[in-house]
Amino acid sequence: MLNKSLFTTILKVGAVVGGRLWLYTAEQDKDYNTVRFGKCLVELDDMVAVDGCYALKGKEFANPMRGWALVLVNGERCSPQTIVTRCTYYQRFTTDEALQAAAKSYKGLTKDVW
Repeated sequence: MLNKSLFTTILKVGAVVGGRLWLYTAEQDKDYNTVRFGKCLVELDDMVAVDGCYALKGKEFANPMRGWALVLVNGERCSPQTIVTRCTYYQRFTTDEALQAAAKSYKGLTKDVW
């Protein structure tokens, strides 16, 4: 059975040497239109071992309106990450119709590249 109060990573126990672990969080607001982001430093002592990998444990990881990404930063380098979430409210904004509506609200699509 999936333990929803765990955020399991692919970081092998003992493999993290040097660097810092940062936990980035995203939380969907009640109105479903905005997402708040934050970050905090994570110590290895804050983690538990699950099947040979590190995991974070806490009731906040069972919150279906939140998402997380754990990033290992070592000097100028950082691990590539994808945010993990159970929240599905963002999906309604990923359709072509949603893109067109958003573009229209900002005076349409442009060919300018930033």
